[in-house]
Amino acid sequence: MKHRPVLKYWFIPFTGDSGYPLERFLLTPFANPMTRGEERFNRSHTRTRVLIEQTFGLLKSRFRCPHQSGGSLQYEPRKCGKIITACILLHNRCVRRRIPLPEAEAEGGEEEDPDDPEPLEAAGARQGRAAGQQARNNVVDNVFS
Repeated sequence: MKHRPVLKYWFIPFTGDSGYPLERFLLTPFANPMTRGEERFNRSHTRTRVLIEQTFGLLKSRFRCPHQSGGSLQYEPRKCGKIITACILLHNRCVRRRIPLPEAEAEGGEEEDPDDPEPLEAAGARQGRAAGQQARNNVVDNVFS
């Protein structure tokens, strides 16, 4: 099987839902997929996002640092990556040793933070959106078509 490069640059873009702006580094689903490749991209994107959200849900139920952060660790990105990696490694060790997840909190889960705004597209983000469209189309053309 011939290997096809996903993107011109070697990086892994983040996936975001439709509430986030499309950027070169943040791929969002197509609002109205027009081709079979775009539909396949959206299905794969959805499965990936669900898996990521389930993973973070598990980590938040087992460890305080991602749970108490309100969804945003207040450290440099490299340190956040190390924290999440450590949580994943520790979680896997707990699973192997059959250590159960802690019981859910009595309050019934997380509360919405009224001071935490929904992600909004910044004014003047057209260039970022154009680069995002190009990156997303490149992924569709090289992987899903």
